[in-house]
Amino acid sequence: MTSTWQNLTLINLSAQQWIRSSYLRYLVGPLRSWRQGSWLMQWAEPLGGLLVMLVFSLAPFVSNALIGVLLMACAGYWLLLTLSDDAEPGSVITPIHLIVILYWGIAVVATAVSPVRSAALEGLFKLALYILLFFLMARVMRSPRIRSAIITVYLLVALVVSVVGLRQWFFGASALATWVDPESSLAGTTRV
Repeated sequence: MTSTWQNLTLINLSAQQWIRSSYLRYLVGPLRSWRQGSWLMQWAEPLGGLLVMLVFSLAPFVSNALIGVLLMACAGYWLLLTLSDDAEPGSVITPIHLIVILYWGIAVVATAVSPVRSAALEGLFKLALYILLFFLMARVMRSPRIRSAIITVYLLVALVVSVVGLRQWFFGASALATWVDPESSLAGTTRV
């Protein structure tokens, strides 16, 4: 039973060996010498943490278009970090990365066979941005200090959103037309 569980969770998978023998090794680190000479890239992980904190702090309060712009900035920054990485290519991949990539692959196949491809492509693009945010977070949250700062920002923003939700519950809020079914027994209830 233990070996079956280890195979399912990919514990015995050697990502380093797989990366060293794949073409992905050429994508990690070609800008390594530029990064060593760059003053700004000395602060690469803290800057990535600031980007993640910016996404978390603004997401509940701004439009979806601005969130998309922030996610594209995070994706571009992750790409820059990956291209200028000086670590061994397989040292940053964990089994959860492989499962997330598998999930993305399934979404690509679902998009390819979708009868409504334009909407499916839009959803795939959003999913890809969130997956790249996950990759950036996995990269920058290796530092305990940055991880604590990101979690603190997340919890503080969640506290503000919770207080706003409670205020709406007690004092009411104007409901959007799509929020509540007018024929429902909960039609007069305020949705937070």
